[in-house]
Amino acid sequence: MKRAGIIGLGLIGGSIAKALKKKLGYEISASNRSFGALEQAQKDGIADSIGVWGDELDVRALFSGCEAVFICTPVNFMPDCLEKLKDNVDPDCLITDCGSTKKTIIQCADSLGLENFVGGHPMAGSEKIGYQNSAAHLFENAYYVTVPAARTAPGMLERLNELAKGIGAVPVQMDGSSHDMAVAAISHGPHAIASALVGLVEDSDKTGAMRALAAGGFKDLTRIASSSPEMWTAICLENKLELSGILKSFEKRVSGFNQMLESSDEPGIMSFFSQAKEYRDSFAQAPSAYRQDQKIRVDVEDKPGSIATISTMLSVNGINIKNIGVLHSREYEGGILEISFDTRESLKKSRELLIRMNYKVYD
Repeated sequence: MKRAGIIGLGLIGGSIAKALKKKLGYEISASNRSFGALEQAQKDGIADSIGVWGDELDVRALFSGCEAVFICTPVNFMPDCLEKLKDNVDPDCLITDCGSTKKTIIQCADSLGLENFVGGHPMAGSEKIGYQNSAAHLFENAYYVTVPAARTAPGMLERLNELAKGIGAVPVQMDGSSHDMAVAAISHGPHAIASALVGLVEDSDKTGAMRALAAGGFKDLTRIASSSPEMWTAICLENKLELSGILKSFEKRVSGFNQMLESSDEPGIMSFFSQAKEYRDSFAQAPSAYRQDQKIRVDVEDKPGSIATISTMLSVNGINIKNIGVLHSREYEGGILEISFDTRESLKKSRELLIRMNYKVYD
């Protein structure tokens, strides 16, 4: 029986444990700083052996025989985990992390002389936190960034890639510096900005009317502000140089817009929104550098059976749906139901069928 270890049984660690168990048939050895999540994972039939992380834990006994160990703690705890694993797992056991920053953990792995370490970052998550919100399907169709260290032995990277594919993710290889700059712009910066927007409304909302009216675009834009404060404090401090640079660039853009606003610069304001719209709209048209998503959005009524009707219609016509989901808001998006397909041919056939059945379809 294949065995894998998990350190940190929160949203990501719990989801990896469930995915490895349910999709790949792994036995799971799990450790966590508190006992509650471990107890629940054992009751759920996910964790086969457990141990509370700390000085009293017999790391060697818990993770002996593991083919891979995933470190899923906040990023500031990862170096300590790496040091404890170094001499307490089998030499051919893959050690990987799931942190949102990579440079520090890669440097730590190299300084320890680890040849069985590969950095990893599954780019999936939720504003919900904790094991209770974990799910085996969390990584389906998500990018899984893999970052080999300088000392990584041949074959270890491929093993992590195969595990990522096995849980439904799309592996993407990057170097640590490129990864940390990219996530500062598309993940860490937006988290800080979303929290700042929420704070701005809280400071301005003297009567409670703003909170009562907050919906649609504002809720979608600030949803990530509900994420774990502990986790995001650690991430931001770990990636502070890259994040600080991104925030300074953001401040410059906001300041420039405010100057145009104060001077009633209509052409400048129009250009500000037009350029952003053009680039944002290009996300849907341009094929990904790593995969090509085939998606359509369908306008449907919010009533029982709407999704079932469409999925059944496509199924009986021999069309395979890769993924289907309800968008959080109709605001700024065409259609409430998003459907993705494996091939362009399936997308085209579905689009024609739905239009023929009088549905409004957006590419």
